[in-house]
Formats: sequence, C-alpha cells, structure tokens
Amino acid sequence: MGLLSAVYASYLNPECRTMASNLSAFINGFATILMFAFIDPHLSVMTDDIMLGKCSEATLRNISFI
Repeated sequence: MGLLSAVYASYLNPECRTMASNLSAFINGFATILMFAFIDPHLSVMTDDIMLGKCSEATLRNISFI
C-alpha cells in the first residue's frame, strides 16, 4: 500500500516524486516498529491466555480478522 501511495503522490505532484518514494520506505518502517510495539504484545498475551484456558480460540480468530 505504501508503494502505491508513493506512486500516486508522484503522479499528483511530479516535482516531489523523489521525496514521496523516500518517505514511503520511512513510513513503512515506522509502521512496522509501531506494530511490533503495540499490536504484537497484545496478541502474544492473548495467545498465552488461550493456552492457559482463560480465553477461547474463537476470540483470537475474531480479533485477528477484524
């Protein structure tokens, strides 16, 4: 999605095409770090709760696919 956004931004404003392509990699990297900082810990705790029987597997499926 980030690459397509950079291509579209380059189409809309050709003068800034280099900046758009460089920012695309930066934004994707930042989003990956945020995902591992906020989303991954929550899912790991929920997986541990399923293994301990505190939570059902259906709950994890519902949250994963939302």
